[in-house]
Amino acid sequence: MENKKDSIGKRLRDSIVNAANVYSGMTGKIYLYVCNEKYFELLFATGSFKHLTGVASPLTAENFYEKAVKRKLTEKQIIFTSQNTIKKAKRKLPCLARLPELTNSTVCIVRDLKTDTLLYKIGLTNLEFTLGVAQPTFQNQYPVGVYIPRTLRIKDKAIERSSDGDFVDFIFEKPTKSLDYPYEKLCYRRNDSAPPEIIRALISEAFYKN
Repeated sequence: MENKKDSIGKRLRDSIVNAANVYSGMTGKIYLYVCNEKYFELLFATGSFKHLTGVASPLTAENFYEKAVKRKLTEKQIIFTSQNTIKKAKRKLPCLARLPELTNSTVCIVRDLKTDTLLYKIGLTNLEFTLGVAQPTFQNQYPVGVYIPRTLRIKDKAIERSSDGDFVDFIFEKPTKSLDYPYEKLCYRRNDSAPPEIIRALISEAFYKN
């Protein structure tokens, strides 16, 4: 008969696998966030997934993600510690599966987001959960200037912990294989205004036509 601990482990493993398959729908794409006259590009790196789950594992970040996507991740490959607790994972995983909401709906961009350990220059929040993003350490592995996810925080008063924040005006998307081409897909638009001139060279000219 399955005991309570085994049952919790299985449910968490299944939640990780589910979240990985949702996350896989965002990898291979790059997103352009525009807020007033400022913008940044975000790539959902596969190596970020493991940390976002809130669990520990002896597997490398890339191997953990690959096994989760292929549904080959086992309960023994998921570890809990004083920092990576079951409670933390249970809070994070449902929100991790909802990350696409930060690419196609109302999002507040916060700046200088303070956590207990780090300061993130940029965060994205829907007020239920917050994604802290940063430029990768190894820039040669990613497009120049791109940001990747670094932390997922649940109901952490992101606006109060930040220097300022504004609602995003536009979110665009394109495949990473099309880095040298303009963005042609619009995922979110706050109002009917045209995109700012500062991103004109980055997006399709069609967005400026009436």
